[in-house]
Amino acid sequence: MDERELLRLMREEPERGMRLFLEQYLRLIWSIVAGRAGGVAAEQEIEDCVSTVVYELYRDLDKIELSRGTIKAYVAVRARRAAIDLYSSSRKECARRAEEIPERKGGIQPEEALLQKEERDELLRGINELGEQDREIILRKYFYYQPTKQIAKDLGIRPGTVDTRASRALDKLRRRLGGRI
Repeated sequence: MDERELLRLMREEPERGMRLFLEQYLRLIWSIVAGRAGGVAAEQEIEDCVSTVVYELYRDLDKIELSRGTIKAYVAVRARRAAIDLYSSSRKECARRAEEIPERKGGIQPEEALLQKEERDELLRGINELGEQDREIILRKYFYYQPTKQIAKDLGIRPGTVDTRASRALDKLRRRLGGRI
């Protein structure tokens, strides 16, 4: 089926047209979004992003002009823009969560409190210098106490991979902090 016919079906027979559209382009959309944002975004966020792209493509059918390019190119551009937005928002969320790591409180002297704050800040800098997926794993596993299976599911990787990456990331942090963690 050529692209003009597909557009006509999507406009005149939406149910059939969208089914054919999804058969042809859903994998492309998924691969673009997951490929760009998969390292930092959870699987549910990727699914939501893909759904949003499909919805927006359907909503804006009248804006697709085949004289300016193919449907595939239009779909790819839309998916890439959405993936970049998801990637950016996921990175910001990860950084925001790192900043929320609570400081130790208690009846301590000002000098000790200052030392603890400096250690905490150095730890946060070290975590932020890790790769995005490693940073996400460390935050989820050791600060939000999420189980390995949940982290693996959210990030779309195997549980063994989560544990391996966490172990390697902790080794990097230990070296950076001179063995203090």
